[in-house]
Amino acid sequence: MSVIREKMFKICFLQCQIVKELPHMNMPLFVNDIKGRNCSFECICVARNKLSGLIGYLKKNKFDLFAVDYTFPILFLNELKELFPKSKFVIGGNGFLDTFLKSTVDFAVIGAGRESFLKLVESLKNKTDLSKIPNLFFKIKKNNKTFIDYSGKNADFDLKKELFPYSPFLKWKYIGFTRRDKITDPPTIIAEFGCPYRSRKLNHYYDNLSRGALSRNTFSAKAKERIVDLFKERMQGGCSFCTCPGTYVFLPVKETVACLMEQIRFLQKKYRFKSFVIGSENPFRFIKQLIHQMVKENILIEILAIRSRIDWVNKNKSVLRNIVNAAKKNNFTISLQQLGFESFIQSDLDIYNKGYRVIENFKAVELIRKLKDIAPKNFQDGGHGLIGISPWITLRNLKKYCESAKHIQSLFDLFNFGNGLILYDSCLPVYQKLKKDGLLIKHKTDLDSWRFKDKNIPRFINDFHNRINDKV
Repeated sequence: MSVIREKMFKICFLQCQIVKELPHMNMPLFVNDIKGRNCSFECICVARNKLSGLIGYLKKNKFDLFAVDYTFPILFLNELKELFPKSKFVIGGNGFLDTFLKSTVDFAVIGAGRESFLKLVESLKNKTDLSKIPNLFFKIKKNNKTFIDYSGKNADFDLKKELFPYSPFLKWKYIGFTRRDKITDPPTIIAEFGCPYRSRKLNHYYDNLSRGALSRNTFSAKAKERIVDLFKERMQGGCSFCTCPGTYVFLPVKETVACLMEQIRFLQKKYRFKSFVIGSENPFRFIKQLIHQMVKENILIEILAIRSRIDWVNKNKSVLRNIVNAAKKNNFTISLQQLGFESFIQSDLDIYNKGYRVIENFKAVELIRKLKDIAPKNFQDGGHGLIGISPWITLRNLKKYCESAKHIQSLFDLFNFGNGLILYDSCLPVYQKLKKDGLLIKHKTDLDSWRFKDKNIPRFINDFHNRINDKV
């Protein structure tokens, strides 16, 4: 008697990268979860400037589900969906919303994703009801019109459920990169979800913003309620441009260290990593205890990278000096990276709702310089965030910004006015302020953008760049 084998459900995990680096840690954690569910998989990281090379590769394979991150261009996702109409697409990550709403992607997971993704796979594989899957948006068609629906079931972040069992799959295929490209970045170990700064209220710039419907799409009652809740969550506080989850999820210090150590042990034993990035906005509450435990267990350390807010770094400079001394004693490097300087003028920091005076930025620059002088072999700064000027900047403030170039150039390779204010979705407070002030530029197949309030600003910037180019 012949045995009829069940068809293997095939999943393609896709991430888009500007430079060759390790995949973001969420998808790698899902991979081993689906192995025992009669699923096969491929994991691919593609260069953003060589997306066409990915299409050629995918045409040789048939996938039932594409799991994509929000960094892909919307037009490219639509092209993939057109090429593979029988495949389903799901998107997630902090900046997913407008990419999902404007693309032909079928599903989106908001917030905690591990349980939701696995249940989605099972539902698609077994052709069962989607409506009970937590945190899931999905699209339905009625009378040739697409509606956005939501399961109506919300699941909060649970650090241990999202991370454990901890067995990330990091041997991904890379497409579009040259042979000379090497992965030099260390893996991220997760200490928390969200950011404690979310508790900081928005300033007066964000008074009286609309709290109505936020999208051009047609929503079901459940979907509309979830979107409105997301907007309310964002309006409670935090940086005005940030898509970070609103609820700050963390463990007590002892449990945090134990959680991080379990990740470190696995990554060193399985993949031989000796450097790690700590996924926390406030590592100072546990960093000394973590380093003590790593040294105690003879963990091999080359680089331990931390990030935080500028004002928190300044408040914890004694802790920072303490761990740099520990790095000198034990022959490894502390890398301070991804500090959100954003801008070096106060008016921009106020618009971005950073909640501190611009002098904090200059203090942090001086602190970094001093630590480099004190411990050149055991301290480094590994690149930081700079949004640049805001759409509301005046010519007077632009002059101040230019004068701050000497401070910026010590931390950033290139002085640039920047246009780094990315509008991932319409639930952002800064998005709604742009809309209220008439500075929003809407796009059908791309993320929305903005214009300057003062029309003379782009003219000044062009002249400035032309003068620099002439000197070069």
